[in-house]
Amino acid sequence: MTHLIIPSMQFFSAFKRMVQAYREAGEDRYQDVASDPAGFFEYLDRLSESASGVASGPGLVPDSTFWLTDDKSIIGVVRIRHALSESLLVEGGHIGYDINPDFRAKGYGHRIFELALVEARKLGIERALVTCDHDNDASMRIIEKGGGVFENESISPRTGKRVRRYWIELADCQQNV
Repeated sequence: MTHLIIPSMQFFSAFKRMVQAYREAGEDRYQDVASDPAGFFEYLDRLSESASGVASGPGLVPDSTFWLTDDKSIIGVVRIRHALSESLLVEGGHIGYDINPDFRAKGYGHRIFELALVEARKLGIERALVTCDHDNDASMRIIEKGGGVFENESISPRTGKRVRRYWIELADCQQNV
């Protein structure tokens, strides 16, 4: 069974395997923190500070990061932003996640998303904004299955792509998914 955990040093080897999977898929995720235990420890420290309410830089908001795991592998990563900045209102929203390339197209996107909604509710978020690129059909299906109600599209100032914006009322999210 999969579940969310708080990132920890115990999963350094699993994290390195996940980063290698991203590299092999041609994606540059987490490369800067996977090379040595010291860099990984600093990364975990930044995640912990942000989860406790300290934003890690100008224009950023505190967030909580969780890993979806089966206790052997890191299947995915989800970030739940505690608040929204002006830029997150356009693109990013409260919840952002990615699935390890070795585990894609196996239903884990739905799983991490439903667990993230429960965690967002625990953080006191009553109504969550979730966004995705307009051509990301898999994310659209996950968001809509998770209760997302389409509001509109905006243009990403970062990529120039159209971004779909959805809102989810969290009052009905189950505590035990």
